Amino acid sequence: MRGRTLPLIALAVLLMAPWTAAEESTALPRYGAFETFTTRDGLPSDRVTTVFTHGGRVWAGTDRGLAVREDGRWRTLGVKDGLAHEHVTSITREPISGDLFVGTLGGLSRITANRIRTFTHRTSGLLNDVVHHVVATDGLVYAATAIGVSVHDVRAGTWGFFDPSTTSMREPFTQAVALAGERLWIGVGGDGLAVRAADGAWTSHRDPDGDAGSDAVADDGPIHDATTFVACDGDLIWQATPVGLSRFDGTSWRTWTAAEAGLPSDRIHHVVAQGGIAWLATDQGLGVFDGTTCVTYRPGAASTGPAHDEILWVHVDGDDLWLATGAGLSHARRTGNAESRAPAPAVKRELPERRFFTEPLRYRGPAGPELTATEVRIGLLLPAEGPDAGPGRDTLRGATLALEEANAHERWRAGLTFQLVTAEEAQDWSEGANAAVELVTRQEALVLLGAVSDDASHTVLRVLDKLRVALVNTIGTDPTLTTQGSPWLLRLGPDADEAARALARRLKQDRRGHVALRHSRDRFGRVGAAAFRRAAEAADLGLTESESQADAIVAWSRDAGGKTGKPLYGPGRLRTKGATVAWPVSEDPKAWRAFERAYRARFGEAPSLAAGYAHDAARMVIDAVRTGGRNRVQIRASLSAVRERKSVTGSLRLDTTLDRIVNMATRRVP
Repeated sequence: MRGRTLPLIALAVLLMAPWTAAEESTALPRYGAFETFTTRDGLPSDRVTTVFTHGGRVWAGTDRGLAVREDGRWRTLGVKDGLAHEHVTSITREPISGDLFVGTLGGLSRITANRIRTFTHRTSGLLNDVVHHVVATDGLVYAATAIGVSVHDVRAGTWGFFDPSTTSMREPFTQAVALAGERLWIGVGGDGLAVRAADGAWTSHRDPDGDAGSDAVADDGPIHDATTFVACDGDLIWQATPVGLSRFDGTSWRTWTAAEAGLPSDRIHHVVAQGGIAWLATDQGLGVFDGTTCVTYRPGAASTGPAHDEILWVHVDGDDLWLATGAGLSHARRTGNAESRAPAPAVKRELPERRFFTEPLRYRGPAGPELTATEVRIGLLLPAEGPDAGPGRDTLRGATLALEEANAHERWRAGLTFQLVTAEEAQDWSEGANAAVELVTRQEALVLLGAVSDDASHTVLRVLDKLRVALVNTIGTDPTLTTQGSPWLLRLGPDADEAARALARRLKQDRRGHVALRHSRDRFGRVGAAAFRRAAEAADLGLTESESQADAIVAWSRDAGGKTGKPLYGPGRLRTKGATVAWPVSEDPKAWRAFERAYRARFGEAPSLAAGYAHDAARMVIDAVRTGGRNRVQIRASLSAVRERKSVTGSLRLDTTLDRIVNMATRRVP
């Protein structure tokens, strides 16, 4: 095996983790003689996203095509050869046909000999073109997409699917699929794990604490609901998350974090499990873990470690270890066994509450290329039709005004020209992920703004890591958007909890003790209504089903839905005249008034809150480009480093999850 051997070193961490029951596992393998393949050796990109081996061939998926190594040489298959998209996410082999199935950010491709056939959501039963993971068993291919799992029967040529309408999943944002005999496990972003039993019945496993910011009780379920991957090893199920590792043996759960068990990092991208051992791909190296001992491999000074700390995928083929990293494809051989400590006697494990996101979210991968064009493209996701069309229009106007102001001042733009490129979030919010991929990979947007719908934002959220592009969300209200562990999403608007608490305080001040609650049936309304119920309980407000007996009505929607006859309260998107709405406190009212004058002069009407947040987001992005250059990773770093800045919607500060700390009050809609 030829390749460029890098001077690297392995860092072994042998720590004793808390233990509740004696367990048996095979010996921990030890690896050495690492070598790395990069573009110098024939790969289309140094960013290798996945790897698969079979029949003497090595298949390496990258963000610039699919590379195959045979007889010591690399060749590349790309879009021109029929591949669905240049960014490959996953590779598997279907045993009956012997064909490869390749997941990409633009569809699913089937490789038969030298022929490639591609499936998209427009040409087949594929639910969505963003395919996060693909796995196959005899005759069936499972593709975890942005909005559910598609199942392709290779022999019959038919398609089926699993989503919230057919399973126990509450969310459709599927990340991975694992096959365990007659059981099927689905890892769902933000919704834990869903499992189909042999009899076809579905159940779900979620963190019982219900708090995405902490884990109150260890081993009571998955450590977090933000699943990034799931793997099966006989009866053992391993769940990877951005905050730690979980394992289920069919009866009980075990959960670990880096601080407790010596894992290389809590942020786990991928996991492979065999013989009681898990290989963990993390953003700080490879971990080989048996539940007691973790051996970590990181770059260093000798040929005993991977090309980079950022490990995106692991493939174990006998004694061969293949690692897809952010700086090349690394290969190693098993050289023996590592020392593994015996498990402690069975005792009840007591752990204090785990608090997540105590430090600012970080990205630790390579910076990637810097674009040289003087035209800086900022992508905007927004709907042109449907219930969010109004906020979408205002978002477009606010961002447009900011870019026009920047382009009009040479000193401000520093020789650059800023251009807004848009894509339809659409009434079908499932298009959000596809639109984000289009903006970044086709239109070369350096950074994204939007989306308006929280559903669309969730689908986009899960492709940001793959695209390595920041999204500044302007008016999303779902509190869970920023608790999924992504370092690529920032939010400027208040979430539903903040708005609900402001409204509850105002209702208490106005002595409205009996409140009726209306809400729209979409995600915006459901999430907001749940937030207000929590706030009302904390403020000791009485909620009543009868509007005739209420002394105020809270309408969590974009309009009041007709005359109320009672004082009306609601979130900032409620545009009914005379309503009292949650509104950010501006420490500099002059800034809002100046923005209002400029907006009215440009568009002929007063700005909404959505327009103000979009203007702030665009200004923030422009400054980040001037500071961080035309590099997506550096722009993200510049955006996330904001400690405090002035804006038209008030003081702008970010917490550790990159969510804005918003001081909320109320105002009347004129």
